[in-house]
Amino acid sequence: YKTEIESSRIQLRTTKARADADRKQWTTNVQPTYERNLALATEEKNKLTMQLEQANNEIACLKSNRDKDIELLESELDKTYKSKVETDAELKDVKRQLQNAVSNLDEMALGGNKMRSDLEVLINKFDKEKQ
Repeated sequence: YKTEIESSRIQLRTTKARADADRKQWTTNVQPTYERNLALATEEKNKLTMQLEQANNEIACLKSNRDKDIELLESELDKTYKSKVETDAELKDVKRQLQNAVSNLDEMALGGNKMRSDLEVLINKFDKEKQ
């Protein structure tokens, strides 16, 4: 058993020495590379986070401007529609007034013809009375 125990102790020391050597190699060669890569990745993540935040701000600004533009366009559309309705009402009123004026002119023309014939009758009577 003593030889087995001694053999196991030697193996343990050898394994421990190998682990210490591996750890030393890790801390001197591999770990700095990982730490450097981690630092670069963190820096890249921070840059991307800032770019994302800036892009989100720009999107929000564009949405705000779009919403304002839509409100303005809707307002202008409402004004244009109201103006059209008012213009249509005015046009109908002008048409009605023109129709009334034409009707009045027709009546006046008829009345003028009647007045002319009445006047001719009076003149004829006057001429007859003179004779």
